[in-house]
Amino acid sequence: MSGESLARVVRREWDFLIGGLAMLANATAIGSSTASSQHPKNHIYLVGCGYLYTSPCTVTGATTGFAATSILSLRGEPFVAIVEGSSNYYQAITTKPMVERTLHAENVPTIHVGISPNHRSYRRFRAIARPGCLAIERSAYQEQNAALEEAYHGQLSVEDATRLFEAIVSVSVSFLPNARRADSRIEHALEMLQENPSYPLKDLACAVGLSYDRMSYLFAETIGLPLRSYLLWQKLHKVASLLGCGKTLTEIALAAGFTDSAHLSNTYQKTYGITPSYFLKSDCVEIHSLCLQATVSAVA
Repeated sequence: MSGESLARVVRREWDFLIGGLAMLANATAIGSSTASSQHPKNHIYLVGCGYLYTSPCTVTGATTGFAATSILSLRGEPFVAIVEGSSNYYQAITTKPMVERTLHAENVPTIHVGISPNHRSYRRFRAIARPGCLAIERSAYQEQNAALEEAYHGQLSVEDATRLFEAIVSVSVSFLPNARRADSRIEHALEMLQENPSYPLKDLACAVGLSYDRMSYLFAETIGLPLRSYLLWQKLHKVASLLGCGKTLTEIALAAGFTDSAHLSNTYQKTYGITPSYFLKSDCVEIHSLCLQATVSAVA
């Protein structure tokens, strides 16, 4: 399947991330967020296995993405989420990956946590029953309230944001059903792909003792993503890790395995509905990452 046709498939089936990240896919599917001069900036913290995104005002169209998400009203005001056509008011909601969702949180500050496919708890979110969302009492996250406020104002270090991310995931997971035991051969294949994203797939199948077709079937059954779509997610995840590091779009594209910046931008646009240059040039979004944090420390 060509890169272009694969992007169309991903766009049709999942249509958008966050994140993850908002850009990853985790993180999190944010669509388009708006911020005015009266509001704080949007902040996105890139935390390795997902993202934490804050916004004073988020209104999206119907989106779907690679990431599982937990979305919290910062101060308890209700927002509207439409999941697979079912509309309700929520103060906190967790959604499984790859379900269609629309968010209306106009003038309601929200925190979006995107859990990427490489997170150890990702499969737990896949076990959420239809329509693919679970309302959680906002009070369940009350121990995180102070850190959530700091994140919203861009005051957390990436290390502190990572701890907050894991705390929110832990609370969300405590309400989720158990997932089926993963096939050990697929877990081994995942480890090998994380070490070498360019591992030839037929060789990978042989290494884990499966035919290519059987590995592809079990991979989709276990992870919830077709194998080639997972590989695309890995490339986009690499892009996200490089945003905010002072690299040009061309440098990011080549480092992530795209032929050039146009190839990256086209794939990103078709997958997420926005281009990566939005995060590089936007005055509305501030990126927080270990790479950027290290750069700032070196300059200081």
